[in-house]
Amino acid sequence: MTPWGDITATGRVLLCLMDEYLIPGSEKRREAVEVYRRKFVNITGFLQELREQYMDRGRILEMMEAILERCRMRTKYGKETEQRTIEDFLLNIERSEIHDPFLYLQGLQEEAALSGSQMDLMAARLQRIPIITVHQAKGCEFDTVILAGADDFTFSRRSAEDERVFYVAITRAKERLVITSACRDDRNRVRGQCEMIRNIPETFVVNEGFAGAR
Repeated sequence: MTPWGDITATGRVLLCLMDEYLIPGSEKRREAVEVYRRKFVNITGFLQELREQYMDRGRILEMMEAILERCRMRTKYGKETEQRTIEDFLLNIERSEIHDPFLYLQGLQEEAALSGSQMDLMAARLQRIPIITVHQAKGCEFDTVILAGADDFTFSRRSAEDERVFYVAITRAKERLVITSACRDDRNRVRGQCEMIRNIPETFVVNEGFAGAR
């Protein structure tokens, strides 16, 4: 078939699809779009209101309060620990010196995302010890890494993915890696040490603490 013949054949197929599927369902699609359009209009209006009333005037704390209220965050996260987290978040904003609202919010977004190489930069800037998952640590490097709970349940070696996750975990350390595991979990069930630890060459291992620890 020539290129032009291929184009005309494709055109005929599309016309048949339009007649059979697209045109008959157009009214339902318009109804669905209208439903979601109204929702997006409401969100757009709220964002514009936030910008005009708070953002442009540098009133970040009041803006966050408005967002919490509009999204009903205090109702959704009603536990004491969750409420305390919200209040700590607001207190952190209140105590911050905000010279540029846009840059400040961008920094908040980056810290909340905890993504990739931004994590180690944030830890260095804030001088805090990040407690993160292995997946959040991808792309990061730290002088010292403590890998907690390296038992045969968490890293079970049931698949190649388990081995990849363990590899990511132990290669985040530039100078010192500490691996801990417990004989029993929080429900008093017996747990063994992750067998992948045994793949680490002995020359790099220093046993400390209880017998059998690596």
